[in-house]
Order: sequence, then structure tokens, then C-alpha cells
Amino acid sequence: MNAGSQLVNKPGIVHLLLTGRPGIGKTTVIKAVATALGERAGGFYTEGGPGGRQGFRLVTLDGQEVVMAHVNLRSRAALG
Repeated sequence: MNAGSQLVNKPGIVHLLLTGRPGIGKTTVIKAVATALGERAGGFYTEGGPGGRQGFRLVTLDGQEVVMAHVNLRSRAALG
């Protein structure tokens, strides 16, 4: 059994993953579900930053956030 199947098979635990085009309400749905579940909710969502599609940030349901990617973010790491 791998780590992924252990997450899926825990009784009483539901994982929610939404995909789709930008602007269709994925983040809105996640925020509404998290609000409805209250303290029973855990995890994170990603959100586009200001200025359009120039980057995104990761926001945890306990209020922490970090910029994960942005066109102005400087790093030694590179793809390609």
C-alpha cells in the first residue's frame, strides 16, 4: 500500500480536488465548503495573485499564505 492509498482509505476523511478553467469559481467553492465545515476542514487552496495570471499563492485553511510562483519572483531554480 502506498502513501496515496492510505490517504484515500481513511474512514471519515474526504479529499476534494477541483480543476477547471480560470474564473469559473473553484476557489469560491473551496472557501464555501471550508466555511461550512468549520474546524473539521483542513488543507489548502491556490489563488491567483493581483495583476492577472502572473503568479499564484498557496493559502492554508488556517490562514497562512505564501507566494509559490510569480513572474517577478527571483530564484536560482529554473525549468527548462
